[in-house]
Amino acid sequence: MGFSVRLYAPDGAHPGAQARAERVFAQALADSLGDPALVWPVYAAARALTERYGDEPDPHALTEEEFLLWSQWQAAEAAAREAVFGPYRHLEEGGYDIRPQEAP
Repeated sequence: MGFSVRLYAPDGAHPGAQARAERVFAQALADSLGDPALVWPVYAAARALTERYGDEPDPHALTEEEFLLWSQWQAAEAAAREAVFGPYRHLEEGGYDIRPQEAP
């Protein structure tokens, strides 16, 4: 896929269930963004925006391009979280980490 996902759940999970959840999360990100090749670059750019503007950037402080990218990432992340944790999840239920896939 060009990236890997690691989910962190407070209660832990069976390794098989954890791996399935990570695949579902990754697929939801790819589906939302339209291509698995977009996940890592969009995630990295969104992270750069949070480093520059804070965890919840003020939309008025962002350029039009930054706002579009931020909005796309937020939608992809919401879709992935819902796919794994369900529509009634709490944001504190678990975190995630995304890394670029290492070359073979």
